[in-house]
Amino acid sequence: MNKRANRIKESARFAPSGNCTASQPIVTGQCAQVLSLIRQHGSILSFTLTADHAIPEAAARVHDLRNKGFNIITKIEQKITFRGRIRRNVARYSLGTPEWLSDSQTRRSNERKCNIHKNHENRYEKRLPRQRKT
Repeated sequence: MNKRANRIKESARFAPSGNCTASQPIVTGQCAQVLSLIRQHGSILSFTLTADHAIPEAAARVHDLRNKGFNIITKIEQKITFRGRIRRNVARYSLGTPEWLSDSQTRRSNERKCNIHKNHENRYEKRLPRQRKT
């Protein structure tokens, strides 16, 4: 089978079926590949996604999946050995429970993040500019 046929087959696997809600997102391309690998391995290192599965922007694909509502958990491993070398601060991705958050849960989470960002901006807008010594 060629690569295009594999991608189409893989994207169809994540299309909504009879046992999931109609609003669950359809995932295609590298996002579908990342989701499939996380499901298959339980948890997977960002290095493994990049080196073994040719996904150069693993963090970006995880970000895309989170924006679609998937409950992906990132754990930073302080020190691991990958291909015989010690690596520090490596991301390990896994799926939380439930695997997919409903639209309302995703919206609440995004609103919470937005409010945190707004509070952070307001705090720094109120600071006075530094005065230079002359």
